Amino acid sequence: MKMKKHLFTSWLAVGVLALGFAACASEDNAEKGEPKKTDTIPLAMGKPLRGFIDSTVYKTSLASPAKQSRMTGIYGNISSGGTGIKFFFDKDEDYVDGTGTSYYGYLRVNMGTDATPNWIQFGSTGNYTESGVSQPYTQSIETDADGNVLSALFHSTNTGYHLTKDSYKVRYGYHFASAYNNNTQNYVNIAAEQYQQTPGKAMRLAQYGDYATATAEDNGLYYDFVLQHHNAYITFMPYAAAGASHDALTQCKLWKVRISSDQSMGGINFYVDDNGLKTDTWPTGGSKYIDLYCSNSSGLSSSSILNYNIATSQTAAKTNGAIMVLAPGTYTNVKVEYYVYDKVVGTITVFERKMSSLTLNPGKNLPIYTNLSVTDDFTNYFNNYHMWGAMDYYWNNLFPASHDWTPNGINQQTPYPTSGQTRYYNDVHGKEKGADDAPTGSVTAGSPTINMYSWYVLQGNPRWDPTPFTYDGHLFSGRMWFMKASLIGSAYGKSVAQMSATAQDGTDFSAMGDRSYYYTDASPWSDIAPAQRSNFFFILPLGYYDNQGRLMMSGVRGSSGSIGNPSGDASNNYWSSTAGYYTNNNDTYSKNHAFYMGIYFTYSNYRITGGRAYFIGDVDQGYRYYGYQKWPGEVNTYVP
Repeated sequence: MKMKKHLFTSWLAVGVLALGFAACASEDNAEKGEPKKTDTIPLAMGKPLRGFIDSTVYKTSLASPAKQSRMTGIYGNISSGGTGIKFFFDKDEDYVDGTGTSYYGYLRVNMGTDATPNWIQFGSTGNYTESGVSQPYTQSIETDADGNVLSALFHSTNTGYHLTKDSYKVRYGYHFASAYNNNTQNYVNIAAEQYQQTPGKAMRLAQYGDYATATAEDNGLYYDFVLQHHNAYITFMPYAAAGASHDALTQCKLWKVRISSDQSMGGINFYVDDNGLKTDTWPTGGSKYIDLYCSNSSGLSSSSILNYNIATSQTAAKTNGAIMVLAPGTYTNVKVEYYVYDKVVGTITVFERKMSSLTLNPGKNLPIYTNLSVTDDFTNYFNNYHMWGAMDYYWNNLFPASHDWTPNGINQQTPYPTSGQTRYYNDVHGKEKGADDAPTGSVTAGSPTINMYSWYVLQGNPRWDPTPFTYDGHLFSGRMWFMKASLIGSAYGKSVAQMSATAQDGTDFSAMGDRSYYYTDASPWSDIAPAQRSNFFFILPLGYYDNQGRLMMSGVRGSSGSIGNPSGDASNNYWSSTAGYYTNNNDTYSKNHAFYMGIYFTYSNYRITGGRAYFIGDVDQGYRYYGYQKWPGEVNTYVP
C-alpha cells in the first residue's frame, strides 16, 4: 500500500554534479565510487526529494531505470576503459550545508500545473528551524572520498508550500522564471565570460547557463529524480607536442580559451521549457564568441591565479581540461584560440585551430585535444649581440651571458663590455670610409649599409607576421618579411653594390648628416600568395643590450600597445655598417653613433595586428655601445 504523503515542508535531495572529460562526445554513463554517508538525515520534517549522480546509482538504489544526472564538473574514469564528465552539486552555488554566496544555483519545483506553472525555489544559504530542529536549507546526504557532494536535500524557502502530489517537474540552473505570457518566456543566459580556476574541475556551471530538468516521483519514502542536462559542453585539453618547443611550452600557463563562430554564442538568452533550450529560433545580439578564463579574472596581474600548466602529453591533458558551457546546435566557421602565457618573460602567444563547422548535441560533452607547437626556434642567435664595430660579441666564452629571464628581459649582468676590450665598440670617424665604415674583421662587417637598408624599408614590400617562435626556452611572437635584395635590384635595374652605395632616389645617407626617420607601414604577410613567398626573407625582434649589461626584450604582454617604438624602445634594431657623423665634423657624434634599421609592431587583444619597418638617419640616435643583433642575412626564408 502506498504510504500517505506528509503535509509538512518537504525536502529535495539531488546530486551535485562535477564535470570531467571524455574520450568521445557522448558521456552517458558516468560511474560513481563508493559514497561516504553523512549523519542520518531527519525525515520528520517531510518527505525528501532525493536525486542521484547517475542512472547506475539510481538503478542500484531503486531497481528502476532513470536518466543520467549532471551538475559541477570533474573529468576522470567513468567506466572500464572510458573517461567522461562526472557531475556533483556545487557547494557554493547550491548553498550546501549552509555555505555558498552566489545566487545562480537555483533548484525550482513546479508547485502549480503545466497550464499554470508556479516555480518555487528549493535550497538557500543559511539554516531554518522547524519543530525546534535547525537544519541548513540545503544539506548534503552523500559525498565521495574527495568531499564532492553526490546527493543533497533541498528545503523550500517558502513554508507555505508542501509536496503532496505523485510527481513534480523540477528545473535546475540560473533559470529566469517569469509569469509573463504564462511562463513561455523563461530563459537562461549563456555567459560570454566563463571561469575555471581548477584544472579538470568546473565550478558554478549554472552561472554560465547550465540548465537541467527532471520529474521527481514519489516512491513511498522519497521523491526521487535524476537531472537531465540540456546544454552542450566542450572540454578543451591542449598539450605540448613533441619537438623543439615542447619544453618551452610546458613551463607556460593556459590563461584563456576563446571559441568563435558565425553564430551568436555568448551573452545571449535562450528560452527554456521542460524539454530544454529552445534553439529552433537562434537569438541575435550578444557576442560571436565565448571566453573561458583558466584563472580568477579576465586580466593578468600579480594577483592572477594561474593553475593550468600546458600538459606534457595528450595523456597528461586528460586531467587538465577546461570545460565550457554552450548552447547545443551547429556552429560554422569555428575558431578555437588558446592564449598561452609565458609567466617568466610575461608574453602571451595565441595558438589557433579552425573548423568549418561544429555540431554540439544536448547533454553531451565534446573533448577537444589540441597539440600546440612552435616550428621555429632561434636560440642559436642568443650569443649574436654586439656593439657597433666590435671585434667580438657582447658576451663570449670568457664572459658568458646570463639566462635568468624576467618580464623585462634579463637584468644587469657583469662584466659588460668596457673600453679597451675587443667586445667594446669601435670609434672610427664616420667620415673616413664612406657608406661602409665597419672595421674589417668586426662582427658588424658584412652588415648592409644604411643605403641598402633604405631599399629594404622603402622598396622591399615589408610584411608583418605574428607567427610565434621560441628563443632561449621562452615564447615570443613576430617577424618582418622583406623582398630579397637581388629581386629588389632586378625591379629597379640595380646591383646590390649599387644599392649599397646610394638609395633609390640617388641619396647617399652616409654622407648627409641627416636627422630624419624613414619608414614604411607594413602590410600583412598573410596577403602574400604562397607562390610568391619564396621571394622574401624575415628578421626577428630579439631585443638589445644597453650599456649596463641589461637585455631589453619586448614581447606581446598586454591587451594593446607597441613593440620596438623607435621613440623609446630600441628592442628590434640591427646595426648597419655605416657610422653616423655630423657634416659640421662634430667628433662626439661622429665617433659615438652609427646608423641602424629597426622593425616595429602594434598589437591589440594580446596579438600583433600591425607593423612598420624603418631606418634612422638621425645621428642623435644609435649609440654604438648598444648591443644589437648581428645581421643574419637573407637566410630565414619561407618554408612551405
